[in-house]
Amino acid sequence: MIGVTPVGVLTEIPAESRRFYREVLGIEKVQSIRDVTTDDVAGTLLRLESPQIEVFSTETRYVDRSSQPVIRRDYYLQLRPKSMRELLNGLQTENVEVKADFRGNLRFQDINGLHWEIKVEFEKK
Repeated sequence: MIGVTPVGVLTEIPAESRRFYREVLGIEKVQSIRDVTTDDVAGTLLRLESPQIEVFSTETRYVDRSSQPVIRRDYYLQLRPKSMRELLNGLQTENVEVKADFRGNLRFQDINGLHWEIKVEFEKK
């Protein structure tokens, strides 16, 4: 897929995760890459590819501080669903709690603990 950034997900439940990402989130390409076992981590690495996914990271820093300059890091994935109704129905069926933020965008945490935002775009009149 041209212009698509692959996203790696480490999971302890690969079969459930593949089903969730394909059937509930509608991600076109979900692949098991390999099993990972280290002293700190064990699981299966999945690769998600879709033009519907964007990766975001924000970092808040103290500018004039040399030690501990980072005070907050946020990472999340943004999803632009093909059908908002189907996505919300699927999340409800899976008992995934969806919350609205102050901008009206929807947020949820998936079965692997990843944070997602659904960008709600309103039609311009």
